[in-house]
Amino acid sequence: MLETIPGIIQDFLEIHIALAPVISIVFRTASIILAPIPGTPIDLINIALFGKIPGFIYAEISILIGGLINFWIGRRFREPVLKSFIPLDKIQIWEERLEEKTGFWGLTLIRMVTIPIFDYLSYVAGLTHMSYWRFFASSFIASILPTAIFYYLGEVFLERGLYLVTIIITVLLTAYFLFRQGKIFGKFSEYLKIRQK
Repeated sequence: MLETIPGIIQDFLEIHIALAPVISIVFRTASIILAPIPGTPIDLINIALFGKIPGFIYAEISILIGGLINFWIGRRFREPVLKSFIPLDKIQIWEERLEEKTGFWGLTLIRMVTIPIFDYLSYVAGLTHMSYWRFFASSFIASILPTAIFYYLGEVFLERGLYLVTIIITVLLTAYFLFRQGKIFGKFSEYLKIRQK
């Protein structure tokens, strides 16, 4: 079922081309709020239909809207709702880490290097004393670089084929693996690890 969703979305956007940007933003925002649903297929469709710059802009709008909605849900409904899809121990650990006085740039860096759980952290951030403005600004800065890189690589993939993308992805995965193993940025890697209490 999930495999057919990108095709349905693409067909729908092509039929409703005048509303395509709005529809794309709605679908991409929904993929952030419903965190298990991946947004990557929608990003690839954005690149194919709109090009990398307009697609990037629509993705950024979606990320910020979706993140703010997740933040609001976390703040409004708290642990009783969040624990239904995030383990309670993980909620407590990340709440403590986001609540710590890491400073604005520390918070931004945490959100940037935890992109795979960015959507979930937006929910957890709502449990902290963080202001909406601080959360918005941090999310904006943290998401720009990874999203821009993805849209650049996505266009390269669509235009030039798999060779160059394979090399770049291999380098990024190697860097990520070394980071996870504590070989580079060891202290920060240790700080980000989620341990069972």
